[in-house]
Amino acid sequence: MDMSTALQSAKTPADHQALAEHYEAVAREMEQKAEEHRQILAQFLKDPHDYPREYKGGSFEAHCKRLIDIYERAAEANRDMADDHRRMAGGAR
Repeated sequence: MDMSTALQSAKTPADHQALAEHYEAVAREMEQKAEEHRQILAQFLKDPHDYPREYKGGSFEAHCKRLIDIYERAAEANRDMADDHRRMAGGAR
């Protein structure tokens, strides 16, 4: 989906519903990525010898936690966008 075009041309309830569905799909992807990193972090904490001590200038644990936070925030932002477009779909004419 070309988001720039889709956002600029969204006028009907169906347009906004399609955008809402897109943002929900992205939110689910971000949640999956956060969950993957939670699992990696759990494995790291269980057996840290299988992972590097340092990762890109910081600890591997901090790296995982940072990614989890980023993906969780992205999921929330995409859900908010989906909610906004659902509201617009209900009020669009």
